[in-house]
Amino acid sequence: MRHPLGVLWFLACAGDPELPEPVEELPEAPELLQGSPLLARISLDLIGRRPTQVELQRLREDPEELPILVDEYLDDPDFAGRMAWIWNDSFHTAVFADDYQRFGELSTERRRAMGMAPLMMVSLIVEQDLPFSTLVTSQQLAGQEVLADFYPIEGASTEWGWVESTDGRPMAGVLSSTSLWLRYSADATNYHRARANAVSRLLLCSDFLERDAGFEFALQPEALTNVEEAVWNEGACLTCHAALDPLGAAFGGFAEKSDSLPAEQYLRWSAMQDAWQTAQLQPTYYGVPATLDEMGPLIAQDPRFSRCVVQRFHEGLVGVAPEPLQHDALTRDFVEQGLVARDLVRTILFSEAYQDAELRPLTNEQLASSLSASLGLPLEGGPLEELVWDPDLRVLSGGTDDVSVLQRSGAPSPGREAALWWAAQQAVGVTALVDEEADASAEITRLYRILLSAEPSPETLAGLEALHASDGWEGVLEALIRHPMGQLH
Repeated sequence: MRHPLGVLWFLACAGDPELPEPVEELPEAPELLQGSPLLARISLDLIGRRPTQVELQRLREDPEELPILVDEYLDDPDFAGRMAWIWNDSFHTAVFADDYQRFGELSTERRRAMGMAPLMMVSLIVEQDLPFSTLVTSQQLAGQEVLADFYPIEGASTEWGWVESTDGRPMAGVLSSTSLWLRYSADATNYHRARANAVSRLLLCSDFLERDAGFEFALQPEALTNVEEAVWNEGACLTCHAALDPLGAAFGGFAEKSDSLPAEQYLRWSAMQDAWQTAQLQPTYYGVPATLDEMGPLIAQDPRFSRCVVQRFHEGLVGVAPEPLQHDALTRDFVEQGLVARDLVRTILFSEAYQDAELRPLTNEQLASSLSASLGLPLEGGPLEELVWDPDLRVLSGGTDDVSVLQRSGAPSPGREAALWWAAQQAVGVTALVDEEADASAEITRLYRILLSAEPSPETLAGLEALHASDGWEGVLEALIRHPMGQLH
């Protein structure tokens, strides 16, 4: 062992040592939601409605009730459907069929079922506590009776459930979904690259279009030919296309936009088309030869898949991807717990990132379902369902139309206010929520609690009482529906 004096001598010869930079103060711990506001956020995120007064009272009397209430929400029949809508922010299939004119006039029920088919796979997996890898390994699809004479499926009933494909397509869960490949299609000259990138982006959180690459093309008349040569000869192109093009080759059995086929054939998988595509390029999954049915298990085993699933749920519940260290911990736990979504969601709910006190806007689906529940109105077939299904209202209320607007708005806007005004006009005259025989002050307080999960301040109560005196209960209800806090949680 060297004598420590040698170290001191070295330091002395090296001149005056530099003083260390002052240590910056650690950031303050974030302010966290507690009590009723936290329960309201959890309830809205998990089941799409505000907590009942009984649930709020349970929490006020005993804060230890929170985990119990969370488990009750996780067991609620509406939980799986809410998780499906979280995944629509990635899949973007829910309302795409409104923009799909190839099949002529489609009934409302059929259009919606087409869009929901991939998402209902998520719902069934969550509801049944199946490993989330089922999304890419299932030998069945999600189906409903309204699709049975349209898509090649059998075993469908009036309720969503697992169904069998009847056209011989290779099965790899959602990768075998007709709806997914209607949504992500391109002309034949794209060689299914759009579909390959959709697989990578949706299920691995890796977008080929965001990779670093540099290249230039001279736009000559023969540019298209030059491009197809370049993707397999230019090094900059190969950084993407060496993986992208063989991945796309696995989807050759599904029709492209430019295919001139009868509707019945267009919706089916074609072994002939698949054989032709495979002859052009051998399908592989990042270097591993794999047909479509072999690709699902490879994706399930890819560490990027489980990590991406964690990211999707975290983004849906918190609004952002998890920090790297948290991402690692969540993914490790998710894998160790068998890829069960319910366990992952529970863990996210009790994280500081989720409970941060900064308020977040409700999605248009949450606005519709929470207002319908609070007002005692049905959502399906009710006055507010267009907040969920109408593309223009979705965008106006800060959502997406699943075709051209693919990013939710995270800030209050005039459009969101207009959507709330529309909702108030639709709902105020048809709800039976108000007890007109009750004391006005007590009834206003009760309505405030139901619609906003909070207590009105004396000033707010006085203002609503004055509004009641001038505009009656319709004025009070409209004011509460349009209250700024009604669109945040």
